[in-house]
Amino acid sequence: MKQKGSKTKRMKYNDVYMINPLIDVAFKKIFGVETNADILISLLNSIVSEEDQISEIELLNPYNERNFKKDKLSILDVKARNKHTGTYFLVEMQLADELDYHKRGLYGWARVYSNQIGVSGKYRDLKRTIAIHILNFTAIDYEKEKGWSVHAPNKYHHRFVLLDKDTHVGGFKDIEIHTIELSKYAEKDVEDIYEVVGKAKEMLDKWVAVLTKYALLDPKRLPKGLSLPEMKKALQVMKELQMTNVEREIYESHLAFWRFEDSAFEKKRQDAMEKGRKEGREEGIAQGIAQGIAQGKEEGIAQGIAQGIAQGIAIGRSEGEGEKALSIAKIAKHLLSMGMELGKVREATGLTEEEVRGLIDE
Repeated sequence: MKQKGSKTKRMKYNDVYMINPLIDVAFKKIFGVETNADILISLLNSIVSEEDQISEIELLNPYNERNFKKDKLSILDVKARNKHTGTYFLVEMQLADELDYHKRGLYGWARVYSNQIGVSGKYRDLKRTIAIHILNFTAIDYEKEKGWSVHAPNKYHHRFVLLDKDTHVGGFKDIEIHTIELSKYAEKDVEDIYEVVGKAKEMLDKWVAVLTKYALLDPKRLPKGLSLPEMKKALQVMKELQMTNVEREIYESHLAFWRFEDSAFEKKRQDAMEKGRKEGREEGIAQGIAQGIAQGKEEGIAQGIAQGIAQGIAIGRSEGEGEKALSIAKIAKHLLSMGMELGKVREATGLTEEEVRGLIDE
């Protein structure tokens, strides 16, 4: 029998072993415990605006192994409250795209907001609530939504608030929802940590680099851009994190499910691309045939016009020559009627003797 606290299977890079922090149970064990409140504060402060910055935080649902065993199928979110302003925070890690994600996300925010007061509570006691969704899929698809006035397909952090549609005046300020789409910042195929860190300008960029490229990082030898106390601590926690048998079982099942979903999504993407290529080829062939027919018609018309012109010129020449012959014959007849000798008429008109004699007989 395995002892409680045994280490689970981890990823390896240069002898640095770490669990995947994007799996919900691991994320909550890292960011949802009192001893790591400082790294949770750092992560939240990298996301929220200046007015919502946190100095002290209270975890409302700290990770507890006993509660975890009772409700191990639930979504492992992190709920916290700013001790100074009372603002509530809901942090969710979600790896796989779900049906009705946007509805479920809004519902999650609403539950945290409404649960602040009981049946006899006062509306004035409700506090501003900020939901933060860390996602490993595309939720804000600029390519699909063609009607948007702004096109920013690589923007990975969105902050949603309520604004008047016409004037953009803000209202109902208690609601705010953030989406962090990890894959838009750090592509999973990119294995060069310096390439990922090189574009990390903001604190959130650095946290995304840590969360997505953890397996390429050694907390003792961090690149310059990530060599910060909170980053070192987070990576050290990932490296040393231990799990019970129950936790490990859930972690492994969630990891396997995520890998399956990720592979299934990639296959669908590849199939869609191949279908698009095939349809594109077929459409291209059809367009090519249509263009070829049209071009052939144009060339045929042009050729026909050219031939018509040539034939017209030939006919014109023929008719012109006929008219010219008639005119010479008239001149020859006129000369003969004046009594000019046959030989001189022939010389004057260029007609043959036979042609001149023919005119005499007419």
